[in-house]
Amino acid sequence: MDDLTLWSWSHDTTKPAVLERLLVPHRDVADLLRRGGDTGVFREALVLSTCNRLEVYLAGGHDPEGVARWLGASPAAPRHLQAQEAVRHVFRVASGLESRRLGEGEIHAQVRAAAATARAAGTTGPVLESVFDRAVAVSRRVRRSAELDDRVPGLAQLVADQLQREGLRPAAPVAVVGSGRLATQVMDGLTAAAHPVLVSTRRPREVAGRLGSAGRVFPLLALDRTLERVDAAVFATSVSRTIIGGDHMAEIQRRRAGRRLVVVDLGVPNNLDADVRGVKGVVLHDLDSVTATAGRLPEALHRRAADLVEHEVAAFLSERSLARHGDLITDLRSHVHRQVTDGLASLGTAPDVDVDVLARAIANKVLHPPTTLLKEAIVRNDDATIDLVRRCFGLPSDRETDVGQGPAVERPSTWFRAVG
Repeated sequence: MDDLTLWSWSHDTTKPAVLERLLVPHRDVADLLRRGGDTGVFREALVLSTCNRLEVYLAGGHDPEGVARWLGASPAAPRHLQAQEAVRHVFRVASGLESRRLGEGEIHAQVRAAAATARAAGTTGPVLESVFDRAVAVSRRVRRSAELDDRVPGLAQLVADQLQREGLRPAAPVAVVGSGRLATQVMDGLTAAAHPVLVSTRRPREVAGRLGSAGRVFPLLALDRTLERVDAAVFATSVSRTIIGGDHMAEIQRRRAGRRLVVVDLGVPNNLDADVRGVKGVVLHDLDSVTATAGRLPEALHRRAADLVEHEVAAFLSERSLARHGDLITDLRSHVHRQVTDGLASLGTAPDVDVDVLARAIANKVLHPPTTLLKEAIVRNDDATIDLVRRCFGLPSDRETDVGQGPAVERPSTWFRAVG
């Protein structure tokens, strides 16, 4: 795992306005990865872009300056994690422990989708495949064992609750703008809450087949007319610019005769301009105000989930270490046995002495302490001790024997700059 590197911008390290400018829409991630793969600046890469984070995972060696050019100018420095810290981070992310809303379940699907996108783009390899396959499995185990799904409501449920608090009756029609993963979850949640759903999307035929009789679908070009028919609207698109401004919404409200319209904007960046909030009759909620209503994850539950993740990290790293150093103990015994055999042969022995048996007995006696130390170091993934034993007994270093590992990972230079 030494060649695993993470470049991360997230809600807890980057200002919200800056993070909004960095995020890559899900539909653009595959093209971004393919462009990077074509330049040859990395061997393996995966991009995780959600409303709260942009993370670039690299493995197998990479060119830091080349990766910087591939990603483009950044207005903020990324956080860098390597090796086991990067593994720990992605396990925690997938389990919802690095989310703004601790324990949220949407991130599990987002991590799984990011791995599938990178795989389809042809930019994953043995390292990222193993790390992300395990991260998804760990997330399932942690969520089940810590009962997170029972304790932490999903975003779709929070939206339905918010509409209920705003006094929306179950039969009130609601528009959902968008057709991605989040919009689909919201559609399902609203349908379960008995709201007639009107979907506005660029892909009406595809969504109509998926929605069935649970709602009606309209093209995005007819959004104004759709909003005239509903009592609430949920915006959940991944567009990089606002869809509706204050003047536009004021005109829609004029045609609605000023009827009250509850709007929930889940977009990052926001799908609606902030001045929509000032339009008469419009009640606007954004992602922060919706998630703020969720209760905090109980501390005991948080600790339990975190402990489970730590256990999974240790187990994964031990397995990787055993796979990587599995033949080392055999090599060590063979090496010392040969040395002792050659030494005894050069000294000469009595005719009735079996040199091979004697050499093996001496080697086993001499090797008992270092072999025990080596086994413990392999389980702990303690590369420093493993390398020390190699050097003490004259065995080739891991770097000399590990072919195809790629160039050494360098810390990226300070490539970011302020952009206007």
